[in-house]
Amino acid sequence: MSNVNHAEAHSALLEDDQENRRQFVTFHVGAECMAFDMERVMEIVRVPKTVEVPLTPSSLLGLANLRGAILPVLSLRRVLQLDDAEQTDASRVMVLNYGGQPMGFVVDRVTRVIGVQPDAIENMEKVGSTIDASLLSGVLKNVEGQELVQLVDVDALTQQEYGHLKSISQVGLQNTSVAANNQILSSQNADDDDEQNILQLVSFSVAGQEYSFSIDATQEIIRLPSKINSVPKAPPHVLGMIDLRNRVLPLVKLRTMFNLPENELSEMNRIVVLTLRRGRQISMVGVVVDEVKEVLRIQQEQIEAVPALLLDSCDKQELEGICQLDEGKRIVTLLSAERLFHRDDVIEAVEAAQQSEQAHVGSISESQREEEDNMNLDAQAEQLEEEEPQLVVFNLENQEYGVMIESVKEILRLPENLTKVPKTLDFVEGMMNLRGNVLPIIDMRRRFNLTTQDGSDRQRILVLNHYHTQTGYIVDSVSEVLRLQPDQIEAAPSLSEDQAKIMGRIVNLRRDKRIITVLDPEQLLSANEQTEIVKQKDENINC
Repeated sequence: MSNVNHAEAHSALLEDDQENRRQFVTFHVGAECMAFDMERVMEIVRVPKTVEVPLTPSSLLGLANLRGAILPVLSLRRVLQLDDAEQTDASRVMVLNYGGQPMGFVVDRVTRVIGVQPDAIENMEKVGSTIDASLLSGVLKNVEGQELVQLVDVDALTQQEYGHLKSISQVGLQNTSVAANNQILSSQNADDDDEQNILQLVSFSVAGQEYSFSIDATQEIIRLPSKINSVPKAPPHVLGMIDLRNRVLPLVKLRTMFNLPENELSEMNRIVVLTLRRGRQISMVGVVVDEVKEVLRIQQEQIEAVPALLLDSCDKQELEGICQLDEGKRIVTLLSAERLFHRDDVIEAVEAAQQSEQAHVGSISESQREEEDNMNLDAQAEQLEEEEPQLVVFNLENQEYGVMIESVKEILRLPENLTKVPKTLDFVEGMMNLRGNVLPIIDMRRRFNLTTQDGSDRQRILVLNHYHTQTGYIVDSVSEVLRLQPDQIEAAPSLSEDQAKIMGRIVNLRRDKRIITVLDPEQLLSANEQTEIVKQKDENINC
């Protein structure tokens, strides 16, 4: 009987021992063996692709898309002030829980999970370490073959980099958004009466020639997808159909339609999505072009009529006008979307797309189908024209950024010469004359402390609204205009005070695993910087 009692007592001691044991995940960073408390480790993943974020601590490698959620990824080596090393196949990201938010730390390799009794953890005062002792909660000695395992304090580790940002709240981000909306309203109200005489054109190149569509007819600009569904018995210039946010979009290649030399499609190609109206019916068609150039602002009187001889001989009724720019060195042909796509072959492609779309939703119930068939045409038009957020996407140092389209006044080519301004901010590239007005030009790379580059043909100037003033920002290229769903715009993680103000939002395209950092133009310059630039601008005007 006593043996039975002894066995039960021993079993109870083992159970208590297991309950009291603390678990840690051990890993290596260089020669150091460390561990995180198992309770704080959410998961361990391979090092994902990251999007860099300027104006943040150097320890931040970037933001990653982890199953649709935004994950800040940091280098633990940099946080601990150890030398950088190349990542290997063994490198992992340890995703830790910090105040309910995931934070990822890159380590050289993960080893194992260990369990220890609380009394096996020694205080840092008793042990020397090459790591800042304030980041450690204790050490383990001679555990599972390791002479010394340093226990990293998750809270201390994260607060060292981002603890000062606790005051930046969601309310602050919302206020930033409200300020941006107020800025849009202010800039719209401040437009001159002259604006009514301005035409905005989306210009693009096809076989070395420049064409344009009115921005009113342009729904959006998107990249060429990897898959295009063919249309049986379609003419050569009808490339096929693609899925655009659950709508079937027919694609037409303008090179082929205009009988211009053919070329292979590449990542440079863009699709200009146009809205077509036939009576009260609204449909869309995608036009494949070689490259989108810029958004032009043209006085109506600059549009010249197409010579009658050209119209009569070539039957080019789709040409709406011709615009000569740069003292006649540059000719842009304005196309009419309505006339161009009233051709029978294109109408057939659009109708085929509509039939395919109907087949796509063919699984709905008969009652639902009847209800949709009975929808009023005006209601359909209203649904298609419902306002959706639009983002102008541009590139800086191979990273994607964006600004909401309401903040973009226009997009310009970089002129050959800018007026240099001495003794000004180091990121101010100069000034230029824009239709009689002095426009300050800022190098966006230098503004974000990125490496500078030589000029290229792809560089553009984004003219952005700042309340009642405008400023031009040089970017590497402008790639597309995205039409977004509201739920694709999220608050960005607060990673530094400057970043939280300037880049408080991101666009998270979960299906494409693509993250675009959204800039708030109103926050790109501080009050002092704006005052300095306005002062330099006034001095140039007086000169």
